[in-house]
Parts: sequence; structure tokens; C-alpha cells
Amino acid sequence: MTEPPHGGAAQLELALQTAPAEPLDLLIWREGGGAELPGLQPWSAGPWPGPWAAAAWHRGDVEGQRVVCVTAPSLPPDAGWITGLPVWWAAARGARTLLVLNEGRSTGRSPHPAGVVHATDHLDLTASSPLIGLGSSTRGPLFPDRTGVLHPDLVPAAERALASVAGVVACLPAEGAGLAASGLDALDLEADATTRGAATPLAAAAHVGLPSLLLVRVQPDALFAEDAPTLLPSLLASMPERAS
Repeated sequence: MTEPPHGGAAQLELALQTAPAEPLDLLIWREGGGAELPGLQPWSAGPWPGPWAAAAWHRGDVEGQRVVCVTAPSLPPDAGWITGLPVWWAAARGARTLLVLNEGRSTGRSPHPAGVVHATDHLDLTASSPLIGLGSSTRGPLFPDRTGVLHPDLVPAAERALASVAGVVACLPAEGAGLAASGLDALDLEADATTRGAATPLAAAAHVGLPSLLLVRVQPDALFAEDAPTLLPSLLASMPERAS
């Protein structure tokens, strides 16, 4: 399809109408590469607009649940709603949960987090959002409450499967972008780990009320999702019930 303009709820709706009609229960949004997740196979996803057509997509059935994973391509921070399109698509196709997998680093706070951090709170320091320029949308409010997007009922699955630790995660701007003084203070005083790329899917998830879990691997050699075949079954068992 022809790439729609980078703005406006009407363009978002057009993209959703022409995107694949695949139903799903869980969307996994992953930054960077890595091993394929257990139970998922490469998927030729179909008529996505712009950069999402060339993204790496996987899907499969895990424990009787429909799972789709997308590895996010590099997108400019000012591209608007199109940067969060897979989240809106997942919600429209019946997804009940969003799992965001990111790489990051520890800020050195005590206790020093190691391995995988499951976010108990998320600080968006990027100054960009897929909601900017969206305008009036029937999908949700333009200024959603983001404090409830990280769903506490999903945490036990990560704790069991990955031995993850709780922490506050700050999402930083793209490489080379600066932080305001308030952002630096937040890192020093409030964040246990930092990452890039989580703010976009979590903002879109808050917009449509999609419960989410953010996992950040803070050490390259730490156990992570592709190393723990029990993660997806555990997470799927913890997901909210499908709406009737």
C-alpha cells in the first residue's frame, strides 16, 4: 500500500483497515535481534505501511494462545503514530497483553540490578510519542494515564522464568540526543536501569488500555526470553481473560 502521512487518527484507521487481519492474544515488541522465541516462526506479515513492511515478524501458537512478535525497525522519533502501529493493530485484533523486550544498562543504584529487570515504573525521557499529532481518536484518549499500563499481574511470570528483579526503567532518547537537567536528575535519583525504544509501544498501549510487561536485560550475558522456554507459557497463563 502507499505509505500514509505521518499524522492523524484518520490515517491510523486507514492503516489498521489494510493491515493483516491476523487475530492474536499476545504481541511481543522486541528491540534488536537475538534468537527466535520458542514456538514462533517467521511470518510474512503482509501489507504494512512504511518501515513495518520490512520489519522482522514471527508468529505461532503457544499453549493454545496466538502470539505475534515484531522486531522494531529503526524509526525517526518524530514519525508520529506510525511508530506505534503494531500496538494499535494488536489491540484491534483482540490482543490482551503487550510484552516489551529491551536491552539496557544499570544506572548503578543500590541494590545494583543484574540480569533482567521487570519494570515497576517507566520514565519516558524521550520527548517523543506516537500520540503526538494523532488528534481525536476513537481508540483512546490523546493524553492517557500511563501509570497503569504496566500490569502487576504479569510480573510473576517473569520472576519465575527469568529470575528477574524489580526496578524503575528510564527510556532514553535516540543515540546522540541530549537530556534535560530534570531527566538527568531522574536517572540519578529514580531509575534502576535505562533503555531505548520502550516508550513508543508503552505509550500506544496506554492509549488503548493494553496491559503490558516491560523486561530489560541489563547485562549481555544475562538470562533472557529466548533462553527461557518457560517465559511465554508462564506469561500467557498470567494474562487477563479474553474479553467476551
